[in-house]
Amino acid sequence: MEKFDNLIAKSCRLLDKVAGFCVAGTVFLVVINVIMRTIFKRPFLGTYEYVGFSTALIVGFSLAYCAIMESHITVDLLTNQLPNGVRDVVVSLAEVISFGFVALVTWQLVKYAGSIHSTGEVSPTTEVPLYPFIYLVALGFLALSMVALGKSVKYIRKVVEI
Repeated sequence: MEKFDNLIAKSCRLLDKVAGFCVAGTVFLVVINVIMRTIFKRPFLGTYEYVGFSTALIVGFSLAYCAIMESHITVDLLTNQLPNGVRDVVVSLAEVISFGFVALVTWQLVKYAGSIHSTGEVSPTTEVPLYPFIYLVALGFLALSMVALGKSVKYIRKVVEI
């Protein structure tokens, strides 16, 4: 299980670094667009679309690493009041539900990307195909589902040991 966790952690770190480059690229694109619009009166066409694509990748690629680092917001007001054994059962159940939900989202994203690919849908201004970005976001959600799976197994083992 430790090899699985390490592999997922490395993969999620890589995706997070790609998300960081997307943030930097987005900032660069917006600054260049503002300069071109202000000085040359010629905006960079498609900026809105490229920022949207980049934002989707930023969110999709950074969620899994955020989950590994446990940097997300948790509402544990109720679970903190429970005894340790009951709390572990509730948390393990929540992790299993999280895994199921994120795996379902991943599957639906892949299906949606496939349908967009088959219809040939493209962005309106730059005519960039949409499906690669949806597949990439699905990849980020796949990583998030693997993190949730790893946490589920960890908490279930903890419950079984009790």
